[in-house]
Amino acid sequence: MLDAVFSTRGELYSACLAGVLLLLGWGLHAIFDWPRAELAIWASLLLGLVHGARAAWESLREKRVDIDVLMVVGAVAAASIGHAEEGALLLFLFVLAGALEDMAMARTRREIEALHKLMPTETTVFRAGAWIDAAPESLIAGERVKIRPGQRVPADCRLVQGATEMDQSAITGESMPRVVKVGDELFAGTINLDDPVEAEVTRPAHESSLQKVLNLVTTAREQREPVQRTIDRLSAPYSVGVMALSALVLVVWWLVFKRTFDDALYTAITLLIVGSPCALIIATPTATLSAIARGARAGVLFKGGQAIERLANIGAVCFDKTGTLTMGRPRLEQVHAVAWSDGKRLLALASAIEGESTHPIAAAVRDAAKARGLAPDTELSNITHTTGRGMTASWRGAEVRLGSTAHTDPVTPVCLRQRVHDVLKTIRERGQMGVVIAIGVDEEAIKSGRASDPSAEGVGEAAVLIMSDSVRPGARALVKELHNLGVKPVKMLTGDNKTTAERVATSLGIDEFAADLLPADKLEAVAALKEELKYKAQTKGGPDFGQFQ
Repeated sequence: MLDAVFSTRGELYSACLAGVLLLLGWGLHAIFDWPRAELAIWASLLLGLVHGARAAWESLREKRVDIDVLMVVGAVAAASIGHAEEGALLLFLFVLAGALEDMAMARTRREIEALHKLMPTETTVFRAGAWIDAAPESLIAGERVKIRPGQRVPADCRLVQGATEMDQSAITGESMPRVVKVGDELFAGTINLDDPVEAEVTRPAHESSLQKVLNLVTTAREQREPVQRTIDRLSAPYSVGVMALSALVLVVWWLVFKRTFDDALYTAITLLIVGSPCALIIATPTATLSAIARGARAGVLFKGGQAIERLANIGAVCFDKTGTLTMGRPRLEQVHAVAWSDGKRLLALASAIEGESTHPIAAAVRDAAKARGLAPDTELSNITHTTGRGMTASWRGAEVRLGSTAHTDPVTPVCLRQRVHDVLKTIRERGQMGVVIAIGVDEEAIKSGRASDPSAEGVGEAAVLIMSDSVRPGARALVKELHNLGVKPVKMLTGDNKTTAERVATSLGIDEFAADLLPADKLEAVAALKEELKYKAQTKGGPDFGQFQ
């Protein structure tokens, strides 16, 4: 029960209830002059003390006098001289600000925990002549690990046996899986989508790419605004000073000015209340948290209040691409049927072939077929998968292949192959992706002589499924608005390839872009831009943009 009351949510509910009771009591007294209105005010005060007194007691146990102690003393003192409403208001504002700040920190903790979940808790490593299960944290450089389909890579590795496709969106942000072969690097936290492989650890888990991302987020979480850091540093000596000054006023008013003790106490308490820096203490976190909440409702997440404070003087912007400026997943935009090929039939076949796959391209194919009202073809059989190349199946006596041209060319009619290659070249120059589906000539067509008639069914077909990661609605308007505000350059940093990055940057009016970047590379690019703006500010005058991150 106590855990629920003193939880972050319990503190927030208590603060809200205290505010309602305070407002109710004030309204009943001011409007209806109800004699028992003070009961609601006292209830509000006591509710605030439940959390305020707990925080003050924890400070005193640590032999520290801080703002929490000052708030409670001020509230109790105000109530003791007949102004319970002032003490209740003081505690309501302070407890509410504390609850909101705790909620924001809890949200950031959840984000960090989500990053931790990207790391596996167990891996298979070759030690002492046998494969054994071990903790990823125990891996050292040079050890050999086995990564099965669906498993996450336990540490940064280099592939030494096998080939597969890796989902590395958690590290690079790239929406499409990456085909890896012997000698390629694998990043910790990425997912093996296809065949089992073996890899050699290049860096232990605590030095992995994912751990670097986690460290960046943790550092951002701990950042506080300069104003807030100054307030935190001065809060304890300030609180002691206010209490000492109030005690001095009590003594001087009573013994030197010969006032009555009650009159001197009233003056001292008034000073204590006026000197209580509740407005100063809660102003920064309250304004910051309000901005964070408003941004979250608009789909913008801030990692710390420092970013909020610096936003007002921003001189340049660096955007990630995948999931920020784009939707973050491939979408089938067009089925380019070659020559006499039936695009609808080929898309229905592609949807059936990809029916059980979790690959992003498979999801895009299924979604496109469904949107066009095409049901997956049910006459497929013997569906198999070739790592890094594509899928194969049988259909009405013919072989159907879906994937790269290296995989589909053997069944693509000779007269259609060059056209397929030309289409792929064109769309790649536009920064789009292409997947080929082809039907070979079936045996019955050969036996009956229909293979010589291009219009006959079963004589071979091919189509290119054209896909791209579509730009988010409003992204271009955002870039334009930033330019109107004088924010320039607007730069895009992405782990995707250069051709795709260039297409997106051109379509949005982005000033500069950099592609094929890892998270550490993006950090370096931001630091370089920061230094560039700082140099311009120093040589040409104007705002010192170098302070911003």
